[in-house]
Amino acid sequence: MLNDKSILVTGGTGSFGKKFIATVLADFPTARRIVIYSRDELKQSRPGVTRRRFVYNLSRAAYRAEWKDRYRAPGIGTRLLAAQGRGSGAHRAGRMSLPDRNLDTGRPSAPAEYRLADQAWARLARTLAARDPAAVDAGIRDGVLEFYRDPSLPLATRKDRKAWARTLAAVDKLKRGAPPAR
Repeated sequence: MLNDKSILVTGGTGSFGKKFIATVLADFPTARRIVIYSRDELKQSRPGVTRRRFVYNLSRAAYRAEWKDRYRAPGIGTRLLAAQGRGSGAHRAGRMSLPDRNLDTGRPSAPAEYRLADQAWARLARTLAARDPAAVDAGIRDGVLEFYRDPSLPLATRKDRKAWARTLAAVDKLKRGAPPAR
């Protein structure tokens, strides 16, 4: 699926980005190039720089020529892991399955544990609530409802009262659109 493709990773300096890049490198060793773009880091280090000026293109041959002394081809272990990943069928189905875990700690992700995760769940809830309930994937909807099962938790998104009210309304709409529990 990603072999011989160019991949742009935004936010690649975070824990998810690092894990995603490691997964891509292991599962798709013939990806043409991976570009890691971190908007905030770029803004801080070089104000006014554009994406075109920032992205550095380097072909596989040029990389090997420049780094020949330090380049290490993937070993047998890496190749076996990549083959195992290809054998799982996830890449053929067009999906990559990542566990619902905090990639920094290895524990399952939990509400009120990480500000950016709370914000992402809130945005997901509002986005899904704006859609037709029949078009919302049941697994994703159930994940959002599980995340918000206890709205009294000290979630980071509670600080902005208007946004919190929109999030709670979105969660209520998702609950109403969910099929009855069996």
